[in-house]
Amino acid sequence: MTKAQLVERGPATGTMVIRPYGHRIWELIQAELDRRIKDTGHAGAARTSSIEGMMRDGKAPQAGTSHYLGANFVEAFGIRYAGDAGHRAT
Repeated sequence: MTKAQLVERGPATGTMVIRPYGHRIWELIQAELDRRIKDTGHAGAARTSSIEGMMRDGKAPQAGTSHYLGANFVEAFGIRYAGDAGHRAT
């Protein structure tokens, strides 16, 4: 990754900064893995969002990630929730 200049060491110990073109390759890898996982029927996030901070020097450090599981998680594991009236709801 560093030889291909897709990432570089971050300012904090143990961190890496993903360059914009490196991040695009990572997004394509994630999309392919997501497709393969969904084809097997495993539960996964319905949508994942990531916040990136673009810096003046072209670096894009990841600021945060959020996963919306939708009903995938509860359906896969048979989880039931009680609604306001105490009745079962998913």
